[in-house]
Amino acid sequence: MIRGLTWAEIKKGQVSPEGDFLRTAEDNFTSYHQPLITRVNRLRKAVIPNGGRWKNEDAGLYSRMKEILRKGRKDPKVADIQYTSI
Repeated sequence: MIRGLTWAEIKKGQVSPEGDFLRTAEDNFTSYHQPLITRVNRLRKAVIPNGGRWKNEDAGLYSRMKEILRKGRKDPKVADIQYTSI
């Protein structure tokens, strides 16, 4: 979904600062996938708290991620996207 970026940019610099992530996502997600940006950003914030590394293990992370995805399925903009297996 993100074109023209190196793996290192995606892994570190592009995902941490929210403004950079949103700008990159808006510029590089296809129009078909644009509705997913909000959910991907919420997942990013759950996985990368405060844009940094974890100090301690987060036992509730998986549950929060599932809840973010569950709510995404109820979002009409996201629910209209048809997924196919690759």
